[in-house]
Amino acid sequence: MIISDENKVFDVYFNGSMSNDSYGIQRNIIVNQIEKSNFTHSELIKRVSTKDYFINLKKSKVCISPFGYGEICYRDFEIIKSGSLLCKPNMNHLLTYPNFYVPFITYVPFEWNIEDFNYNISKILKNESDYYRIKNNAQKLLKEFYTDEGKVKFVNHVLKSIDIYEE
Repeated sequence: MIISDENKVFDVYFNGSMSNDSYGIQRNIIVNQIEKSNFTHSELIKRVSTKDYFINLKKSKVCISPFGYGEICYRDFEIIKSGSLLCKPNMNHLLTYPNFYVPFITYVPFEWNIEDFNYNISKILKNESDYYRIKNNAQKLLKEFYTDEGKVKFVNHVLKSIDIYEE
């Protein structure tokens, strides 16, 4: 599942709705930060077809997945599967299984106030070994999750967490 970067032409990609009064605030700040940066990127606010969305994910090194109505979004997994590096607001407040949100191990976080957004992306794009390590860790975890063994581990985790199953 490890995907090559030979066709990646954008440093950063984000595409999502901006009009919501609550989650739109953070997204607008992110778009402004990207536009002011030196990062190469596609058009940020332009509505694209599903096909073009997935093409843009694959053509981008780092893809941004800000919060919407919740912290976790299918976009997170689309980014990982596309071979791009997931970058989103810090998820330290949330525990998931499997844990796709280990800072600088499986994704690149930024503070909720966007203060370190450009710095963290710049840092990871300049350090090729960290970039590949993080995105490959996330891809490996996603791939393992979809194996038969991964599915059994997930079910056992759920059963154990509700005290039905003991190992």
